[in-house]
Amino acid sequence: MNEWLKLIFVNHRRQLRSGWKIGMILIIYLIGAAIWKYCFPNTFETDLGFFTIDSMILLGAIFSILKWVDRKQLSDIGFTNLNGNFWDLGFGLILGAVSMSIIFLVLAFTGQILVESSRFLSRNFSISLLNSLLLFILVGFREEIFSRGYCLFALRQMRRLWLAVLLSSLIFALLHLTTPYFNLISFVNILIVGILFSFMVLQTGNLWMSIGYHITWNYFQGSIFGFPVSGQNFMGVYSIQIRNRNLLTGGLYGPEGGVLTTAVLLMGFVVVWLYTMGRARERRLD
Repeated sequence: MNEWLKLIFVNHRRQLRSGWKIGMILIIYLIGAAIWKYCFPNTFETDLGFFTIDSMILLGAIFSILKWVDRKQLSDIGFTNLNGNFWDLGFGLILGAVSMSIIFLVLAFTGQILVESSRFLSRNFSISLLNSLLLFILVGFREEIFSRGYCLFALRQMRRLWLAVLLSSLIFALLHLTTPYFNLISFVNILIVGILFSFMVLQTGNLWMSIGYHITWNYFQGSIFGFPVSGQNFMGVYSIQIRNRNLLTGGLYGPEGGVLTTAVLLMGFVVVWLYTMGRARERRLD
């Protein structure tokens, strides 16, 4: 009986099971975030200052479990030195921007959206663009270090790579459940995004391409083209009107809730494969 109970917490290699470690990170983060919110109740989650502290709490929780439980460093989960991986970051930044630009152009030329105006970069609007850029940089780093970095790393100890990719992507998708107007298509798309980002990590051996893609995907979606990002509205360079709230446009959730995004994401696998064709198919992070 004792041995059976022990297997609930540790695997046959005497490692703490990945689910417990991921759960510990989330508990530490939720406690820290609750204390921070209690001390500063008048701040909003979309404020850059609040989000910066919130991100530091999450990253601190990840680093603590990684160091004291796994006895590993951030480089072991793919957050490696940028030197030598700069091209991966650059490719991810370009691919994210191009992917969202394709979605914008297709919706515009098919009449699904109406571009009402484009805003000149006044001083106030320039500050807004900078703030949103910093916000999306934080989003890209924190979500990739947690989902593709730690979760994928921890789940790989099951020795079933496909299951580690699927479960880490499922966790990533479930974290979006509380976003406004979340629906089945947006769930499927975010799951595919998670698998695509995992593919980038496995092909390159680092997190930089997925971080870059994540940043520009969100930034171009919200701050440049004026789409809702995961159901949340942002002021964009372009002011648009979604004329048809259907399966193509994603409706109130934004492009991530539409089937056009599904097609673009699937094409992303081909592009990433072509870019990394000369590399090893799979690289270990541990």
